[in-house]
Amino acid sequence: MDLAALYGTSAPPAPERVLQAGPLSVAIIPGGIGAVHWHGVEVLRGAQALVRDADWGTHPEEGLTDEIAASAGGFTLTRGVSVAGGRIAGRIVLTARAEGLLMVEVELTPRERVMTNRAGLVVLHPADVAGAALTVRHGDGSEERTAFPTRISPGQPVFDIAELDWTVPGIELSITFAGEVFEMEDQRNWTDASFKTYCRPLSRPWPYPLDPDAPVRQSLTLRMAGSPAADGTGAAGAVIFGPQDGVMPDILFALEPGWGAAPGTTLPPAQGTRLRLDLSDPGAALPDLPPLPPGLLELELILPDDPDALDAAAASAAALGLTPDHIAALPAAWLKSYQPDGNWPDGATPEQALAAATRAFPGARPMGGVLTNFTELNRHPHAAILGETTTFGTSAIVHDASDLAVMQTLQALPAAFVSAAHLAGGRPLRLGLVAIAMRSNPYGAGLMPNPDGRRMTMTDSDPRHHAAFGAAFAAGALAATQGQPVASLCLAAPAGPFGLVRDGTPSPLARLVTALGAEAGRPRHTVTAPPGIAAITSDRRLILANLGPTPRRVTLEPGAVDLEPYAVVIRDRTAS
Repeated sequence: MDLAALYGTSAPPAPERVLQAGPLSVAIIPGGIGAVHWHGVEVLRGAQALVRDADWGTHPEEGLTDEIAASAGGFTLTRGVSVAGGRIAGRIVLTARAEGLLMVEVELTPRERVMTNRAGLVVLHPADVAGAALTVRHGDGSEERTAFPTRISPGQPVFDIAELDWTVPGIELSITFAGEVFEMEDQRNWTDASFKTYCRPLSRPWPYPLDPDAPVRQSLTLRMAGSPAADGTGAAGAVIFGPQDGVMPDILFALEPGWGAAPGTTLPPAQGTRLRLDLSDPGAALPDLPPLPPGLLELELILPDDPDALDAAAASAAALGLTPDHIAALPAAWLKSYQPDGNWPDGATPEQALAAATRAFPGARPMGGVLTNFTELNRHPHAAILGETTTFGTSAIVHDASDLAVMQTLQALPAAFVSAAHLAGGRPLRLGLVAIAMRSNPYGAGLMPNPDGRRMTMTDSDPRHHAAFGAAFAAGALAATQGQPVASLCLAAPAGPFGLVRDGTPSPLARLVTALGAEAGRPRHTVTAPPGIAAITSDRRLILANLGPTPRRVTLEPGAVDLEPYAVVIRDRTAS
């Protein structure tokens, strides 16, 4: 297997072992545990003991040791770990019993003071529990009956958690927490396919110190009972074509100064460009723009936070001779993220910025929304209705950069599009960059450098973007727009960290963008595909992608297609 061709790096995926205790299976991964299955049904997506830094980056583990003791009714795993460059020693004890018991005990002991935004247990619930009834027991013993949110919650749906009780079909689940106050957030906000129960509450100050004389000691206990009617593994199924539903969206290039393709580079056909200009510094020189590909031009302006400087900055952009078809604008401070009930920036507002931009470009159609992630749109919903259309972007590596977690974000994209369409009140969605890596960091001081091309969170440089994995991810992202009012989106840039060419060679994503660009505006048909397969079809072309690391055979009407790991197959509908 050519790892570099699949992942853009020769580093293998993170190892995973599955330990069994009767009908209970637990995936053991670096950092904690992955999926927990009971009778074949995923009941938890994961549980980790992690330490975040002051910019919400996750400290990597070092010096990992595991000891496993098996018994007649289950097993115990004891893990030793060092984090934060050896400044914190960790010990995790995992106990699993076949009768339906899973317990995780964590101790983190600092060797010196370490500043952190979060330290301790984090539990992930699969996104498909959305809408399920939920009983919450609080620290004072009181009980609350609620549900996992269906529409994506902009803030924490549950606070002060001591115990959670819920069900999935045929299975009763209960989880208790000790050692800290826990709360829940809807991680679909960041396109994670999960709900997260974590500590400590975000209402407390952060960053905060961890000191040697106060080790972190926490635990959770999960109890499972019952069994599903089905085996929970899911049927393979077939690709099934449906009726026409709208048209294929426009595929644009994301572009900003410094991302221009080298002279002589042949770019795939696209419907145009989404150009971002940062004019927030009134004293900065106007940027040198690369040649713009022909076609539609969508312009994003980052403007000063001073209301009195908005018009001058927008006029500077107009002086470049641009004639955008659509325009979005935000003050610079609004590229950061704020809690829904937090302190929002003083100074210029999104309304004022967009008004200044439309005065400078009277022929452009205004776009409301945000220039960062769906998170910020959901937290400031008024931004969604400021223009004729609504915009936002997504990144798959806000919280977890593992291959599995990145592909699982595709499961959350439909919920993000549904929630965004609700916020937009029927306006079309014209999306910015939908990608694996982060274009900017609304949650910390900046993006993390990644000179070694590792799988890591909160960086604008992810090696998988340039490999087969990146093309499969992009196909999955476009497949997730089925049935949603997405009129345009960006999957890549001409060059730079989100480019289509690496070391002078077009990436697999370039081939996909070529195919998608040729289909833009054509009638789009609904299509149903087996789990782990992305499918997109126009009236004349079918695109299939394997979203996993193992070969798959996909049944069509008639015939079949064999897909290698992360392969993207493009074929005429008449051939299927």
